[in-house]
Amino acid sequence: MDAIFELNGYEKNREYEKLADMMLTQSVVCILDYGKDCRDVAHTLWNPTQDGRGIWQLSARGVTYIYAWDRNDFIGQCARQNVDIIFPNTRMSGH
Repeated sequence: MDAIFELNGYEKNREYEKLADMMLTQSVVCILDYGKDCRDVAHTLWNPTQDGRGIWQLSARGVTYIYAWDRNDFIGQCARQNVDIIFPNTRMSGH
């Protein structure tokens, strides 16, 4: 029997603008490509910077797959790595 690497059955989309907006208030779970024929589950991280642009990341278990200094670069990297977003059913408030 072959190993199973498929991540199917999740409600996913690629609305990267919406992802970037949501990152400002909470972390979001995503699935992305890495290596050859592999995908991983990661989450977003956003850190404010003094210049207001922030640091935009997509990481898992200490591995940073996407690291960007601005929103547009982050969105472009998401597209290149075929990021699928798993939006939460409800939004968190106050964080």
